[in-house]
Amino acid sequence: MFTKKEINHTRFIADGKYAGVSSHIQAYKLISNEIANNDFRNYKWFQKSYTQLKRLREKADYSTEFIKQEEVYEAFQTATSIISLINKI
Repeated sequence: MFTKKEINHTRFIADGKYAGVSSHIQAYKLISNEIANNDFRNYKWFQKSYTQLKRLREKADYSTEFIKQEEVYEAFQTATSIISLINKI
């Protein structure tokens, strides 16, 4: 997406540091805005899906709770769909 939108990576990071925003939050906002500008329904889906993936990642990283195989498969499918959506922007 950086290449397609001609976004300078170094400048992107510098702008985030200046604003006091982490690169993850900054990238999320950039992607969200691009999706919203193209199709608001996709934007709502992205918000919901991103939040679900984030919760599962936090569960995997910070919990000893078992993650079911079905959850892993669904997360993989969702991540693949998000990548496809971003590539269409």
